[in-house]
Amino acid sequence: MPNDPFTHIDPRILGQRLQVARKSIDLTQQAVAEAIGLARTTIVAIEKGERLPKEEELFQFSQLYHRPVNDLLRQQVPSEPLVVQFRAARRIDTLLDLEIDKKINEFQELCNDYLYLEQLLGSSLPQTQVPVYAMEGTFPERLGEDAAGAERNRLGLGDAPILNLRELLEAEGLRIFQLKLPSRVSGFFGHTEQLGPCIAINSDHPAERRQWSLAHEYAHFLTKRHQVDISVHHNYQHIPESERFADAFARAILMPASSVSRRLHEVKRTRGNVLPGDLCLLAHFFFVSFEAMARRLESLHLIRPGIYERVIANGFSPQEALSLLQLEPRTMSGDAFPLRYKYLATEAFFKGLITEEDYAYFLRTDLVHARHMFQKLRTQSIVTASGEDTMIEVAFDDNMSA
Repeated sequence: MPNDPFTHIDPRILGQRLQVARKSIDLTQQAVAEAIGLARTTIVAIEKGERLPKEEELFQFSQLYHRPVNDLLRQQVPSEPLVVQFRAARRIDTLLDLEIDKKINEFQELCNDYLYLEQLLGSSLPQTQVPVYAMEGTFPERLGEDAAGAERNRLGLGDAPILNLRELLEAEGLRIFQLKLPSRVSGFFGHTEQLGPCIAINSDHPAERRQWSLAHEYAHFLTKRHQVDISVHHNYQHIPESERFADAFARAILMPASSVSRRLHEVKRTRGNVLPGDLCLLAHFFFVSFEAMARRLESLHLIRPGIYERVIANGFSPQEALSLLQLEPRTMSGDAFPLRYKYLATEAFFKGLITEEDYAYFLRTDLVHARHMFQKLRTQSIVTASGEDTMIEVAFDDNMSA
């Protein structure tokens, strides 16, 4: 490091970065003070920007927080905290709240890093032109159905299945990450003026459930992008209107009524009755779970209510049925990062704008894996700020050899 590395550093920005880094690994100021050998009041002063850390202290912060020094010295002002809306399958308890807070901090940092790479390369995400849908005038379920139809028309989807929802929404200007969330949490959504819309979904969930969660969180963006709202599913039956809207939207955008109805009537014309295996075929076709398809057909009055419960109670296994029907399960990439995010990090490293250590940090991996990822991505096409394609094709130098 230079003799005087802080001459250009705003102590308030550095303090904010150190605070965000500390919170992301769930350390208290007292714990940091004890680990580094400083008084807690000193840590407080540093995080407030009232005192710059010494060079050796900065290295200690870097090691303790697992952050490159360059990342801590970054002059980008951390964006305002995301207004996060999360949902869970059951009631939230104190322990789960702490887990979620930790994941929200991780999510915030990833979104900040995405924005920083864009600013570094002068390549911003397209400004989303997605309209805001009002939740007024009728039942949330009807509004959700109508909004899904409007979005399908706007995106030119007709009534065909959506097999690439993540890529479709990322092209609309959304930042989408897949994180290991607590099992009871499907995903959450946040929005700021700087970052735009940001979504995280649970990478540990099955592909069909992740597809549903993504549609559900997108529905929150369509209606509540600028509002503080935390939606939780409780054990009792009352479901907030925002959740009823989001579920109805997810059902309708993934399983449009016209297409679902047409395909079911084709089955009835051919054989005269509908078997559980037919519902498996429909679920596979529309990339949803067997239960989601059964519920959708019930809501459209195409099958009798309670069919799903009776079929499952009688021992029917959708997984076994898919195997017997010789259908390969639908897949959805489990990659934590958007492909564009990885491209930006790779281009920034290729151009010498970030170090090898920074590159590994942005990809949340070690140096060995980072080198392999660079080797894989270096010949991929990257769209620059000018709109031109750039091919990353470069021989490794000595320090980049695997």
